[in-house]
Amino acid sequence: MKLYVGANGMRPEGYQTIDIDPATRPDVVADLRDMAHVPTGSVEEIVANAVLEHIEWPDAFQALSEMVRILKVGGQLKISVPDMALYARRLIAGDNSFHLMAVIYGVGGRVNSHQAHRFGYTPGMLCDLAELLGCGKFDWFDMNGFQDAAGGWMPRAAGPMAEALNFCCTKLGAPPVPPDDLYKAMVAQPMTDPLVLAGECKAGSGVAHAEAEAPSLYQRLHYKYTDLLMRCKQLERGNAEARQARDELARIQRSWTWRLGVRLRQWERRLRSVRKVLFRG
Repeated sequence: MKLYVGANGMRPEGYQTIDIDPATRPDVVADLRDMAHVPTGSVEEIVANAVLEHIEWPDAFQALSEMVRILKVGGQLKISVPDMALYARRLIAGDNSFHLMAVIYGVGGRVNSHQAHRFGYTPGMLCDLAELLGCGKFDWFDMNGFQDAAGGWMPRAAGPMAEALNFCCTKLGAPPVPPDDLYKAMVAQPMTDPLVLAGECKAGSGVAHAEAEAPSLYQRLHYKYTDLLMRCKQLERGNAEARQARDELARIQRSWTWRLGVRLRQWERRLRSVRKVLFRG
């Protein structure tokens, strides 16, 4: 079974849809924080498109842990959220600030409370949370097959820029810390780094938190590399389109230059004819 979470009216072929808002008419109306009706390890793939940013922290961790719980080992979790790291860079650059703020705060919440944004994520944050739930093999995925209104393209004078963080991970096994214990610690200290809280939970069991730091760093660096690679590919696609536009412009210029040359030669012939007539006169 494959799940498309946060349907928002979308019905991708081959996926069962789940949404908390009955107005979107999903296959199942459910709260992601409690999916007891779905058996553990029964789902091979979950796509959560523009979902986590609409859930308050740390309740979003509950939703994330539920999605990982119902995944099979080897199953993939695909998450698309606004890329807050990118937004921070663009805000500092003063690039399309009103659009960025509208997305950061979720102006759709003015009409539909489900559309308000309640938290944000960077690639490193998602890597940390996924690892704490027993996931790894972090990667980027293409949202083209699931595109909707939240698909993530920022309009710019220089051309649109991809603004969504499309994060993919694979369930490898059991989480290193019981998610319920970690969630309770997050509720008590919602502004504390989850890795620190996980270390405190492990300390009670005699397991050193430092043991997880090396693979965690590797996974984050791997994701950063993958993220940069995909951004380079997006820029290359943009450059290819720019080259095509330049080639087309050059072709048009050559065509008009040729036409203008023909016209000039025609006028030169006419001018010579007129001169002959005047000279004879």
